[in-house]
Amino acid sequence: MFRILFLTAAIVTCSNALAADDKTANPFSNYRANEKRERQENLFRCAAAYGIWMKIAEERNDADNAQRYNARFEKLSKDAQNSFEAVGKGEDEADNHLQKHVDTLVKLATSDGHVLPALKTFCNKELP
Repeated sequence: MFRILFLTAAIVTCSNALAADDKTANPFSNYRANEKRERQENLFRCAAAYGIWMKIAEERNDADNAQRYNARFEKLSKDAQNSFEAVGKGEDEADNHLQKHVDTLVKLATSDGHVLPALKTFCNKELP
């Protein structure tokens, strides 16, 4: 009898937990749309990061790294612009959005020096 009560209590607890998850889940969310939007934002973030790294390398007179960072910046910013154009946004909007990311990263980097290296690692992994 004790086993049956324990099993029943376990089943009720699990089903309540699943029901709670269903209540908090957004039934209107679209995973693919969110995934595309996140990828688009990552393109902008990474392009902004490589643009900043490029400027840092230029200021240090490190031509090899500046050239490498510039190539990554150009590729990622073009991909980001194309992703904006695919949803009907123009080149100016893409440029403004990229500049917002640059401004945000500069603010974050001045308060935390680990932001740019961590983001570069992320970008190298996620957007090779």
